[in-house]
Amino acid sequence: MSEHSPAKQKRIPSRIYVDIRKMIDPATGEEVGCLVPVGQTDRAILRRKKCRVGMRIRTTVSRERDYGQHKYVHKIGQFVEANIEGFEGKDAHTIVKALQLEGGFFCDQERLQIEGFEGYLIRKVPRSMAFDEMEETEFQSLVKQVCNHLAEKYLPTLSPEQVAEAIELMPVDPT
Repeated sequence: MSEHSPAKQKRIPSRIYVDIRKMIDPATGEEVGCLVPVGQTDRAILRRKKCRVGMRIRTTVSRERDYGQHKYVHKIGQFVEANIEGFEGKDAHTIVKALQLEGGFFCDQERLQIEGFEGYLIRKVPRSMAFDEMEETEFQSLVKQVCNHLAEKYLPTLSPEQVAEAIELMPVDPT
């Protein structure tokens, strides 16, 4: 008889985006800076974490990458999803991470030893592109490498520069 462990629930993301807005504190009538979730996804994460108004939470604060660069990465994912077979129905973030892993750029390697297996298994893990985890020069290099990879593997009739121009033409994703 085999024992099955219960299915692991998907981890709830810890990072959300917030805007700092001036508001009136109803308790004091004083104008204060408030952290307001940017979008529906951010609000949903807070609900899933059972964060409620009036609750004190612990957080780490970091600056967001330049908004235009953040949106450009999403445009890369949108472009690939719309134009390259095999990426249909995937979100922009997942697509960019898949390209990063596939190309092997800006990935860390983990060395794993598996019982009954001689030697080591090497696993690549794409690095985070978050502003606080990747320098701007590294981020620019990553974007360039993604465009090179797309041109070489998926769009051989286009140069990396033409791929970058086509990505620029994608409409801005409202999320």
